[in-house]
Amino acid sequence: MRSREARKYAETRLLSVVRDSGAELSAACPLGTELDLLIEQERGKRRISARLWGCGLCHKQFRTEHHLDAHLDRRHGDRLPTEGSCPADYCDILRCESWASVLRKRLARGSGPACDESLLSSRRHYCTRLLHDCLPGWHDQEVRTLVRTLNASLCQPLTCAWRQRCYALDAEVSPGGHPPCDLVPPRSAGIPAWAAVLAIIVFFVIAGACICLLDEHSGAPPAGPEKDDGSGSGRRREMDATAVVAHGRLQAPMAGDARYRRTRSPPRGNV
Repeated sequence: MRSREARKYAETRLLSVVRDSGAELSAACPLGTELDLLIEQERGKRRISARLWGCGLCHKQFRTEHHLDAHLDRRHGDRLPTEGSCPADYCDILRCESWASVLRKRLARGSGPACDESLLSSRRHYCTRLLHDCLPGWHDQEVRTLVRTLNASLCQPLTCAWRQRCYALDAEVSPGGHPPCDLVPPRSAGIPAWAAVLAIIVFFVIAGACICLLDEHSGAPPAGPEKDDGSGSGRRREMDATAVVAHGRLQAPMAGDARYRRTRSPPRGNV
């Protein structure tokens, strides 16, 4: 269980930061997957359902992942490689939650030695060498900057003063203007590739919709009523256009209209 937790924190605090920076992790890095003693067991686990787990080595099934872990240790421990590293050994550097919980309780009770500065000094130097082993290529300025950032986040907190300030108070941000106790290195601010592709798709969809709307309204505008040129003909044409279709027949202007009197046909004779 602690190894699985350490693997998660190693991904958050180290591996993802290295990937985002574009640097290359050494195969000799103890926190990489190549030297992880338990990585094959983790890959052999099968999540069958929300309450059922299966062993990929012997196909037995278990109700919880904890029981599956115990089975792998008991029945398949002989399949572990003889050389490698255990992620749980780095929980103090990675500041795993289970490790931090134990430290908080110990500091709160005041039982046992709260801190040994000499041991932490040795651990701090080991952490620095660990980063150098994981990130070769010191000729590159970007790698040197990345190592300094990770050193400040992972190695420099290995002091008694830092632990007393952050874990005895049990606060995410300690008083006195100090930075957050559990600082995680900032990830790259670059735009992910999927976001760029999505933005391009949205752009073309909007552009296509705009083109369609322009095509709809690109025809000639409807002709408005003709202006009167002073001769009265324009006015007569406008009034003649007021005739509408009613009950399938054309309704003529009213008989009282002056134009009707001037233009009506002479009366027919009796038939």
